[in-house]
Amino acid sequence: MTLTLKKSAILASALISAVSANAATVYEKDGNSLDIFGSVQALFLSKHSANPDRYYQNAAADGSISSATTLGLAMRSNIAHNLDAIALVQWDMPDGELDEHNNYTYVGFDAYQYGTLIMGKAENAYYAVCGVTDIYNYLESRGNDYYAMGDKSPGMIMYRFSALSWDLRLSYQTAKDEVNGTPFNISHAYAFSVSGMLNDKISLAYGLSYTDFSYAGREQRANLQGYFAPIYAKDYKVSDAEGALLAQRQMIEHKYDYGFSMAYGVLGEGLYGALSYTASDYEYLKHTLHSWELASSYTFDNGLELLGGLSYLTYNGINVTLDLNLGLAWNLSPTFKVFCESAIDLGAEPERFYGTGTEEWMAENKFILGAQFSF
Repeated sequence: MTLTLKKSAILASALISAVSANAATVYEKDGNSLDIFGSVQALFLSKHSANPDRYYQNAAADGSISSATTLGLAMRSNIAHNLDAIALVQWDMPDGELDEHNNYTYVGFDAYQYGTLIMGKAENAYYAVCGVTDIYNYLESRGNDYYAMGDKSPGMIMYRFSALSWDLRLSYQTAKDEVNGTPFNISHAYAFSVSGMLNDKISLAYGLSYTDFSYAGREQRANLQGYFAPIYAKDYKVSDAEGALLAQRQMIEHKYDYGFSMAYGVLGEGLYGALSYTASDYEYLKHTLHSWELASSYTFDNGLELLGGLSYLTYNGINVTLDLNLGLAWNLSPTFKVFCESAIDLGAEPERFYGTGTEEWMAENKFILGAQFSF
């Protein structure tokens, strides 16, 4: 999730949802500004908490302490009346041997009442539907197929227009191989969402997404076919070898996503609750993946926050994901918090959809204890 939902006014219209309320303006002159923000985390991760949700590694498959630094720069420059150039870059830098991970990297234009256009890596338009339940400090959703390729879309163009409490987003993703380290190779993708406030507490969102896969390149084709092969075997009730042949003969070239969500309140201010439903249709698969996610939180005046929710992903009666998510956070100061979070498996059987071996990282309990300093 983002560092906080309370953003500085100068950055809010630039789609910079990752910017902390504590972001410091280090330069502002003649219509040009530079803000710096980030955080430092120390985390105790239980056996199954590191991979694949985040960039932390835990090869020993045992409890461990990891640390990471997040650093971001937000830039703005006035070009003309009601037209600014904007840019954002955010790096996640974990300890260990991993290189830094670019979380956000984009440039664009903010035309104020005429909308905002960005180009680079960020959430696509469909995130307006899925993001309402993304409330945790560390936990990532295992119950929504939107996150199968990561929560940020590289090589993307997105336009956003907001007026009268309504928000329209249109995005287009260009060709990318092995998106965010996954086996997915994308030829192109489109997404659309519309969201709005029904009153000062309740909001609704609806969105559609289309993804066209690419099988160009021998290694990339083999990786994507290898991902779909066990799914074919389970879906068509054939052997693993026959599933691999199906993945080669009936290459899944596209998928459709659609869904809606509703939310109550503002995260971090008293009571917040959200519900989302999404569906994913893959070419040649016999059935549809259905996802239901519920998330809620209550923040007290003293900075204490209670979090909870349910993630449910199902395919033809199979519980692919069924998690109870619980969390507790305490903001001891505006810049420092401690938190603990857990994902409790309630009996999912991901191996019946993804094939054997996936239960090692999906249908497992997770526990995280962390401390974070934000700036």
